Amino acid sequence: MSREIFVTLDEGEVVSRCLAEKVGISAIERLPEHYRVILILRHQDQLSYEEIATKLGIPLGTVKARIHRAREGLKEILGTNPF
Repeated sequence: MSREIFVTLDEGEVVSRCLAEKVGISAIERLPEHYRVILILRHQDQLSYEEIATKLGIPLGTVKARIHRAREGLKEILGTNPF
């Protein structure tokens, strides 16, 4: 995949591809546990934000913030396109 394609993917697609790719799994493993867990629940288990909040016993706003920060952290770890 070229850099141009990587840039046009939305954040959810990037995370989904990371979960499917060995290099992406390694990047996700480098995230703090609370970010890693929330990404897996959202993109692998396909839970809604509300379901994640209920499952983890945290406010909905916290779920949204952690997903955003986890995706930003993943982009930082990946840096240039590893795919």
